[in-house]
Amino acid sequence: MNIFELLAQVQAITGGKFGLSDLLSEEFVEEHTKFSSIPELMKALPIDLSDLSTLQNYSESDLNEFVKEHSSYDSWKALLQAAVTFIQK
Repeated sequence: MNIFELLAQVQAITGGKFGLSDLLSEEFVEEHTKFSSIPELMKALPIDLSDLSTLQNYSESDLNEFVKEHSSYDSWKALLQAAVTFIQK
């Protein structure tokens, strides 16, 4: 599974209502991760977001490890589900 398939999970989890930028709002990132802003989170990602080959090789397990290290969630999917709950409040 690559990063593009992971992004497709956002659509599946939200029923197509929200995109990743909706779910990972500044407020959610600040309250539920170790980062104080989205740019800080993006800078900390261990991949180059402008390099397509890097994005294609970043796996769900890599993303899960990043999420575990930088938030209180155990997986990417758990973080997304919490973000959906957060945005619906």
